[in-house]
This record gives sequence, structure tokens and C-alpha cells, in this order.
Amino acid sequence: MLVEIGHAEFDVEGIVRLRNHGVDPDVIVALDDARYADVSVREIVEVQTHGIAPSYVSGMFDAGLADLTVSELIALRTHGLSPDYVRLILEAAGRDCATDELIRLGTHGEERRHEAA
Repeated sequence: MLVEIGHAEFDVEGIVRLRNHGVDPDVIVALDDARYADVSVREIVEVQTHGIAPSYVSGMFDAGLADLTVSELIALRTHGLSPDYVRLILEAAGRDCATDELIRLGTHGEERRHEAA
């Protein structure tokens, strides 16, 4: 399966680790589609462990966060920020916002205020 989705570079240990953590191949495809080049097995496992669905990865990319690191993606998910919320904030701000700024807005209740609007 990994060869079919363009990841023949993973060694046997990495493949076993991905399998042991139940990594969904669609997560790997979503990371590739969102331009996460050179993502490591460790990072893929972290994405899976944090319950990040392929739709979340693609949603954040589509919302305008094309340059996120895997750590930033995980932080946004951990703090409960949805792609729709991020899109609303970026549109309202009329500019890019740093990941920590988005998280700060979300943790202070701004997310609920914008979703209710």
C-alpha cells in the first residue's frame, strides 16, 4: 500500500510502526496532498495518535494554512480549532494569523462567538 501512495522510502521498522499504530493510509495521502513533504514516520504516527482525520488535514490546507508544520497542525487540533473557524478568522482578519494567535483566540472563547455569527 505504501508503494502505491508513493512512500516506498519507509524502512521495515517504519512500516511496522505505522501498522502498529493503526495509521490510516488516507492520512498519509492527505498529508502529501497538503504539501507536507518529507514527513517522518514519527510525525505520521503523531497525527494518527491525535485523531487527526484526513479531512482535517485537507480542511486546514483549504482554509489557507498551507505552511503549517505537523506540530502546528496537532496544536490546532488539540485546542479544538476547526478548519471552518480558521477560515472565518482569516477572512475576518483580512490577513494571515500565526498559529499561536489562532489558538489564543480559540482558547479565549472567540471560536464560539464566530461560529454563532
